[in-house]
Amino acid sequence: MNFKKVIFIGVMVVAMLVISGCGQAIIDINKDGSGEVKQVIPQTGFFSAEDIEREIERELGDEVNGLRVRSNNEEIEVTFSFSNISDLDDRAYIVPVADYVVAGQNLDGLIQVDEDLEWSETMEGLALRAPSGLLESDETIIHLPGNVIAHSSNVVLTDSDVVEVSYSGEIIIVYETNSSMAIVWIGLLILIAGGAGGYFYMKKKQTSTETKEEEGEISA
Repeated sequence: MNFKKVIFIGVMVVAMLVISGCGQAIIDINKDGSGEVKQVIPQTGFFSAEDIEREIERELGDEVNGLRVRSNNEEIEVTFSFSNISDLDDRAYIVPVADYVVAGQNLDGLIQVDEDLEWSETMEGLALRAPSGLLESDETIIHLPGNVIAHSSNVVLTDSDVVEVSYSGEIIIVYETNSSMAIVWIGLLILIAGGAGGYFYMKKKQTSTETKEEEGEISA
């Protein structure tokens, strides 16, 4: 899909938003990079829910799943899911922040939530380059699957894992992952499984030894 195409709602729908002058977009990103988009557009009489649905299907096609367009007298609500953020925009991506550091990308221009944060090639976390089409709405909110540790100046941190887009430009958000905890839990499970296995092995060995001793006594 060409990045020049409109990301969430198609070229015609963007024109509709310009006419209406408002709208809200919410994007929820999951831990695996998939997610869901919700777009709310006020009813103005210039376009219908059918117009929007037809345009999304034409522009995005198989890139999205579960497209649903509902409307009432006040607004039109559009929701759909995606398997990868780049499905919405060829220039959007989610990569390990360590790759940014290794590649020599300048991250010093980002606003750091913790002033003591230091970029390194071994640090954990993911860097999101958000789809540019987010800016076509008056209010754009992004929910991340981890706490935000740094972000570009054109977003505002409204919660530990939620940001709101404030003005146009490249949107970069760095957030924490729970991979380290996952590794810890996996390690604990291995230790528990190993301990249980060792216990049953020793128990079985002890039982086998006692059985042999009893057989020896009977033979004697």
